[in-house]
Amino acid sequence: MKQRLFIAIDPPENIRQEITGLQQDLDRLKLPVIFELPEKFHVTLNFIGAVDKDFTGTLANRIREITMNFQAFNLRPYFLETLYQKHDQSLIYLGLAGDLANLKKIRLATGQMLADSGIPQKSKYLPHLTVARMKKADPVITKTALDKIIDFEFQPLSSFLVDHLTLYESLLSQKGSHYRQVGRFMLQ
Repeated sequence: MKQRLFIAIDPPENIRQEITGLQQDLDRLKLPVIFELPEKFHVTLNFIGAVDKDFTGTLANRIREITMNFQAFNLRPYFLETLYQKHDQSLIYLGLAGDLANLKKIRLATGQMLADSGIPQKSKYLPHLTVARMKKADPVITKTALDKIIDFEFQPLSSFLVDHLTLYESLLSQKGSHYRQVGRFMLQ
């Protein structure tokens, strides 16, 4: 049996509440978007994809070994941005500031471990928290809606401590995806 997995950073509850407040403010713009649910807020480090369930335990052990080599660090949702994607859902997301060097080192370590396990990783990486996804629409409508974000008054959110990584299973259904925590791995 296969599991569709990814490694992520979870924001704490206070950040989830701040993002929810931001979504309420953005809702006033009447954009054609689907807001991300608070329980799905995360920063993806590595998308793993479908792997045999038997491999999950080995994967968890390897992630645990990596996290033992890294100290906790801070991130801050610092700017609001859009990502237009012609053939996929366009995004409204929060870009991050803070200890991005440590974030990239952890991503590099987990990515190398996955590549060594036969799971190739993309070299490009945009660390972000997804706030909303655009509903599929004509590109002109999508771009017009995304342009409204440029004039939106945004204040950076609070900093938060990254003290663990989470291995998630992404479960797909007709209502969309939801995530199930497979493992949680503490940083030092």
